[in-house]
Amino acid sequence: MVDDRLLRRSLAANAVFSLGAGLAGLVAASRLASLVGVPAVWIVAVAAGLIPFGLGVLRLARMDRVDPGAARAVVAADVAWIAGAAVIVALPGVLSPEGRVVVASLTAVVAVWAVLQAMGLRRLTGS
Repeated sequence: MVDDRLLRRSLAANAVFSLGAGLAGLVAASRLASLVGVPAVWIVAVAAGLIPFGLGVLRLARMDRVDPGAARAVVAADVAWIAGAAVIVALPGVLSPEGRVVVASLTAVVAVWAVLQAMGLRRLTGS
């Protein structure tokens, strides 16, 4: 039997985190926008994207057999998030100082999910 527990658990954790962040962003967009230093519409747009992403990742984590290709796509999406967030944090004047901390902290969590998912994929596929 193939050990897919790490992959399933890290995908599920990523899904819950994404769904929670998306819901929080939708509910508190104005307050978060003030804290982060961006227009509320940016928060709403990101939050609205996190909801279907999180639902898709949760569905993947709950499948009878985790599709390695789909799991790789999730890792790729997480890596893209990390790269984009790094650019945004590095650009002067885009985020408030508090916003830089918030985005960097959220991105650190995404990086943990990406690493754990990649490790789970390696266990699942042997490569």
